[in-house]
Amino acid sequence: MSGHSKLQAVKRWLKDAFTKNIGLKIGALFFAFLLWAFVMAEQNPIREKTFTNIPVTYINSDSLRQNDLTSTVPFSDVLGTVSVTVEGNAERIYLLTEGMLSAEVDLSQIIDVGEKTLVVTPRSTMQGLDLRADPQNVTLDIESIVTQDVPVEVQLVGDQADWLYYGQPVLSTSTIEVSGASSNVEQVAKAVCKINIDSLEVTTKETRNVVLVDEAGNELPSSSFTNIPSVIVELPIYPKKTVAIDLKNISDTTTGLADGYEITGITVEPDSVQIAGTLQDIDTISSVRLEPIVLENAEIDQVVNTKVVLPEGAYAVIPSEVQVTLTIQPQQDSRTYSAVDIGVKNLGEGLEATLRPETVDVDANGTKADLDAFTADSLKPFVDSQGLGRGVHTVSIKFENEPDIAVTLVPSVTSVTVVIS
Repeated sequence: MSGHSKLQAVKRWLKDAFTKNIGLKIGALFFAFLLWAFVMAEQNPIREKTFTNIPVTYINSDSLRQNDLTSTVPFSDVLGTVSVTVEGNAERIYLLTEGMLSAEVDLSQIIDVGEKTLVVTPRSTMQGLDLRADPQNVTLDIESIVTQDVPVEVQLVGDQADWLYYGQPVLSTSTIEVSGASSNVEQVAKAVCKINIDSLEVTTKETRNVVLVDEAGNELPSSSFTNIPSVIVELPIYPKKTVAIDLKNISDTTTGLADGYEITGITVEPDSVQIAGTLQDIDTISSVRLEPIVLENAEIDQVVNTKVVLPEGAYAVIPSEVQVTLTIQPQQDSRTYSAVDIGVKNLGEGLEATLRPETVDVDANGTKADLDAFTADSLKPFVDSQGLGRGVHTVSIKFENEPDIAVTLVPSVTSVTVVIS
């Protein structure tokens, strides 16, 4: 047989193989497929695996905001993670990791308030897997968003340095707007801004966060609210210096004493105060004055509380008020009587006395009223010669009616020389 004849025979055989006995060939192909599936099932079987702590993402939260709705409890606190059970070929399961899994809750289905149950949908970046979340649902308590103004309070925490003055904090606003679920906002009593002063030594002005507290002072979780604004707080901090109180100024500026009365003593409690300010400004200040004291026809001792005048250049004075005790007595005056004759009393019989000097100047001290009632006729200085014999004697000067008289008498000399003969 020639080569050409052989080639024609091969072509006829191939044609017969693909065109004759079609049913038999289809059956053979089907059984071949079953055989392949069996082999594949034995080598790559279906497996199941559970992954725990898969985070839950809440999507389309903007739709809630657009409807002025929110959850009473943060979503992550209601359901933050789930378990996801995965079913698929062993080969795929082997390659799957936690990072390839997630879970979603679609919030767009919520359009009004109330208790809402939503489906938790598991997701995987690997295709061809059956996924099942546990739990399969989450229930949310939905309320309307409300806004409320609450007062702001500043609290200093930490240890205050003895040499520093911490002034009253100045807030950019006395209230802030707090937003959230109505039941949560209703619990808020105030906002508290806490400032740690342990490392602060100079005046500061900063934007600071606040915490919300209820009537009992318990802190409320910030995650329960949709909006908590911050505040700007200025905290004055200055060095301090101790200075005295000007007592003379108190005497000079006190008014309202009764006629004929004067201040004879002043005590202040405390007797010194502290001033605060920059070192340059307070360095030259050594004392402070008090506001003028106004009395009402005072004739007896007075105890009054008086404010301290803030010195120029100082920021503050501590304390700002002191207690002043005023000792008030009738005014004292003095009158001088010159060359008053000195008398001699109780001179022995038959004796004569000569005085050197024979007169004395006398100062009469007392209140104006007592001095007005006292006259020169009442002024009777004398020496007592009782028991004195002839000779020279030094004898003290005395005054008749003393001590019954209201004024105090002071002679220019306290004794004289008495010559008895």
